[in-house]
Amino acid sequence: MLKHLILLVSALCISQAVVAQTITESYVIAVTQNGKSMGTIEFKLLPEIAPKHAAFMVARIAEQYYNGSAFHRVIPGFMIQGGDPNSKDKARNTWGTGGYPVKVPAEFNSRPHLRGIMSAARTSDPNSFGGQFFICVAAAPWLDGQYTVFGEVIAGMSTVDLIVNAKRDAADNPIDKISMTITQKVTSVNEGDEIESVLVYPTPTHDEMTISLSAPSLVTLANVSGVTVKQMQLDAGTTTVSVSDLPCGAYVLMTESAQGATARPILITAP
Repeated sequence: MLKHLILLVSALCISQAVVAQTITESYVIAVTQNGKSMGTIEFKLLPEIAPKHAAFMVARIAEQYYNGSAFHRVIPGFMIQGGDPNSKDKARNTWGTGGYPVKVPAEFNSRPHLRGIMSAARTSDPNSFGGQFFICVAAAPWLDGQYTVFGEVIAGMSTVDLIVNAKRDAADNPIDKISMTITQKVTSVNEGDEIESVLVYPTPTHDEMTISLSAPSLVTLANVSGVTVKQMQLDAGTTTVSVSDLPCGAYVLMTESAQGATARPILITAP
């Protein structure tokens, strides 16, 4: 994977005559147990350190992959884990063994496992992330460099604390199922507010995307396996790029310029 690159902002819609713009910058997990709300957990992804994991999450959330799945493992003083599709409708003894068929390779990074960190659950194979994730309720330094940190909670840790203290069985599975639904949170950006120097819209997209740059940049589009599918040198300004030749799925759209670098995911959908 190319390093020191910027992945363009996802979920931003712009028109020439608008006085307000919208940008997706976080996600919300609505948590229920026995049909009653336990609260919400708001988190943001960290594509600058784990772009493949972030792209995977964006794609799965858009597909509503997590909705109806459970937090199936809760350990006080440590973490809560969930996101296994088996927990939607399969036997409880299978919860924690399922996942998305396409796995994401490890993106170990220097971000420590502190309270509120979201990280990728996996088997003994470091490259086996299939969608299950965990949220730390306390520092877990023994996981640093061994598991991929890809997000962090920005609001709702009180809900996480409720989940981790739920009554559980000998397998640390809450006795009464705790279900999740994950949705995007959209924040309004008013005219005159500072916005990012690299914009891409619309996203999700199925045929073409418009890239707006404030400085000349090397633009790279890669799939979640890190394979480059498009690369181009673009001048400052606005350029329209066709993506109709690419399969549907999550991608990492990156730029590198004199202004610096970050990374964020985008989603290409069917027409």
